[in-house]
Amino acid sequence: MSKILANLNPKQQEAVIYNEGPILVFAGAGTGKTRTLTHRIAYLIEEEGISPEHILAITFTNKATREMRERLEQMLDDSYKKVTISTFHAFCVQVLRRYAQLLDYQNNFRIFDDNDQLRIVREILKEKNINKIILPPASAKKQINYYKTFHTKPSMDDINHDLIVDLIKTYNKQLKFYNAFDFQDLLDKTLELFQKYPHVLEQYQERYQYILVDEFQDTDIIQYNIIKMMAEKYKNIFVVGDDDQSIYGFRGTNYENMNLFQRDFPDFKKIHLEQNYRSSQAILDISNKLISHNEYREEKELFSEREGKKSDVILRQVDDEKDEATYAIGLVKRLKDEGYNYSDIAILYRNSSLSRNFETEAIANSIPYKIYGGYSFTERAEIKDAVAYLRLLLDDDQLSFERIYNRPLRGVGKVTYDKIAAFLDEDPSIANAIDKSKDLLRIDIFENLLKLKDTVLKYRDLLEKQDIQVLFNNYLTEVGYFEYLTEKLEDEDKIQNVLELKSILVELEEDQIFNSNRERLVGLFDYVVLTESKNKKEQGEKDELLLSTIHSVKGLEFKVVILTAIENGILPYGYVSNLTIQELEEERRVAYVAITRAKEKVYLTHTQRRLSMGRGRMNIIPSIFLQDIFDSVKEANILNREKRNQIREDRDKFNVGDKVSHKTFGTGIIVSINANYGQIAFSGGKGIKKIFLSPKFLTII
Repeated sequence: MSKILANLNPKQQEAVIYNEGPILVFAGAGTGKTRTLTHRIAYLIEEEGISPEHILAITFTNKATREMRERLEQMLDDSYKKVTISTFHAFCVQVLRRYAQLLDYQNNFRIFDDNDQLRIVREILKEKNINKIILPPASAKKQINYYKTFHTKPSMDDINHDLIVDLIKTYNKQLKFYNAFDFQDLLDKTLELFQKYPHVLEQYQERYQYILVDEFQDTDIIQYNIIKMMAEKYKNIFVVGDDDQSIYGFRGTNYENMNLFQRDFPDFKKIHLEQNYRSSQAILDISNKLISHNEYREEKELFSEREGKKSDVILRQVDDEKDEATYAIGLVKRLKDEGYNYSDIAILYRNSSLSRNFETEAIANSIPYKIYGGYSFTERAEIKDAVAYLRLLLDDDQLSFERIYNRPLRGVGKVTYDKIAAFLDEDPSIANAIDKSKDLLRIDIFENLLKLKDTVLKYRDLLEKQDIQVLFNNYLTEVGYFEYLTEKLEDEDKIQNVLELKSILVELEEDQIFNSNRERLVGLFDYVVLTESKNKKEQGEKDELLLSTIHSVKGLEFKVVILTAIENGILPYGYVSNLTIQELEEERRVAYVAITRAKEKVYLTHTQRRLSMGRGRMNIIPSIFLQDIFDSVKEANILNREKRNQIREDRDKFNVGDKVSHKTFGTGIIVSINANYGQIAFSGGKGIKKIFLSPKFLTII
């Protein structure tokens, strides 16, 4: 047996040695798909005598291309260097650098990144006198990218239909004027080149007679068509992927390409890689059970030679998000005591805004951690901005003013700011400094700063007159910060993160030690500063607990995974009843990816109630995905539904103004109702109490 095949299982060997045309490998999580692909390249060169120059391997990240080269280097001599290993975009750049002139572009074209795109969109909107409130530049850019990625047009029902169509047309003209391509153009123009110029396509068909594609489930339709056209002549195409791990539909990826492959290459060979080398069978049992509920998938059943124990998978219901964080970090401490490293453990969640409580609890227990693929909650720019704005409600903090004076854009550059700051050296009042700078500034800039000053002063006056949550929303809206996030940034997580600050204020409001909104804001600032300070002290420690969104850890593995907030509305994300079958199945794949990151243990958590983005929710429904896995959750959910209906019926018996009796506090009047609780003013000097609205506790008189 060839040494290249020595450490492969029979199915992997079958995939490596098959050399009679197209081959489609469905490779489940942890089954060694990239290993199989790289061994196939080595086998083609060493055993089949194929010239490495005729081999093209396509991956999706630069990291993956490096890892593939490193693996080939261990198996082959320097011949591996002649294999073309590339991402899709890098390959298309290579093609267009040679042939762009055929499409009426110069070969020295520029590639526009996100910032370049945004700059062009701003120029267009300005030239067309389109108000940024009607169509924020970031939103316009996002729509352009969406329609270019999915190759669709705005709906005729869209009130901005004509505007968006014209914008896309103008945007593409501008790119042509600058002799530039955006990232989607790199794919589109390469496909156009192959379609219009058969002699160019033929050159690449002859050059790359053997084509291999990794992570095939993450290709979009343009990428698929490029690969299909290149492989049509020799049909030596090897694609490997897992439709069960397709979780980037929002980027245009389409696992349906695996079905198109079967249609376009009818003589294909299909192989399933189902032996998992990562997880115990106990973990795979729940993974298989979960994903089996997806209708549109290739049927696979992963198995492992490591049986594992039933206790490898633990489901835990906790009271709220605080208890969830306490439970998760308590697990981390116990696992550490049992001999695990912190770096063996990952706490995963669907959305980045959920990280805060885990960070707080980790810090309180002196556990080093890192946020994978992102910043710690308190280190994020939007959190620092919001805190700076809030500080200005308490006093004239110059550092805070320096941070926000041009967020959102007010036309204030560094030179202008220095003129204002000069007045602050004599008088610390920011309001006075702005007033004094009138004659030094352009009228529009001065008016922008005047509006900022008036808004800050207005909400200083309202600080103790408004509910802290209402004030938070109104203030950050009126200074333009929420609009700034919407306009400048495409990631709605950033807005959710700012709203999560409100959750901290709600918690501080519930604490009896803070008696005023001023004190609550100071408490918020202390929380942020202390959390950030602790983070910085612990940076650099290599043995760190990992906190991450699920999407960020695809392709990684951990000995222990703690998957949190498995609740309807979070995972799956959004209202279940509003999700299409395709959207629901993608969310189920997200949960599947999370669970299959685990090698030894999986802990699954959900809460009974959750405070998120300043909004409290009672009677949380466990995720339907937990119902897919655990019969007990399905049964409990039926009972919970009946209990929720009874609670609602009990609550509806009470109204504001009702006179009620309580066995401890005596008689009182309901002055307000919030969710399932009533604020009741009791007689006899007992004050106002918050009481659950139920005949069990209260009797209507």
